[in-house]
Amino acid sequence: TGKSRLTTEAARAAGAAVFDLGPRVIDGLYPGAKGVASLLQMTFKVAKLCAPSVIVMDDAEAVFLTDKKKTKELVESGAHRDKALCLDPPNRVKKELIKEMKALKKTDGVVLVGHARAPYACLKKDRKALLSFFDARVMTPTPNRATRAALFRETTRALGGGELARGFQLAELVSVSGDYSAGAIERAVTHALSSRVLAKLKNDLDLDGNISENALDADAFLKQLA
Repeated sequence: TGKSRLTTEAARAAGAAVFDLGPRVIDGLYPGAKGVASLLQMTFKVAKLCAPSVIVMDDAEAVFLTDKKKTKELVESGAHRDKALCLDPPNRVKKELIKEMKALKKTDGVVLVGHARAPYACLKKDRKALLSFFDARVMTPTPNRATRAALFRETTRALGGGELARGFQLAELVSVSGDYSAGAIERAVTHALSSRVLAKLKNDLDLDGNISENALDADAFLKQLA
């Protein structure tokens, strides 16, 4: 729903350094209890030195899961279908994470932000542990029509595809992407605008940097949204 992008933009606006401790980012790295302890200690130490800092953790709900069956269901569910499965248990960092957070002071200038896609999938005790761990909670709904339209335009422009033509079927894309998150829309545009497509589009751009009427149609994006 745009959680990661919101955190990134907020950190950028604050001039903060960003550290990613998401289970899928550190998956397969720093094995064993000593490795995890070293990773957490090093991350928080450097974050304090680089303050202000934001430590980001995607799939935060997975970190607090204690039931192995529930963990497997979660990582294999539709809520995580766009990411690879974890090799390591997502909750392997929980103990050291709690330890480092307890030692953190307000004057350290470090904030931990967790992104949860499916907190409802947790068992009651795990959900309680997740919610009580963070000081504040913010719900980010899926983008509205205007935001989805802007995402298609801005992502296309950012990738080097220029401005969408006036006759481009943007309204159709906005309508069918109603249940998609900001990240899912960005990925769809990225996959649609392959290097081959972008090379062709650059040859068809007019003097104002606009995409020619027939150079790109919505079908390329619709295939990625299907």
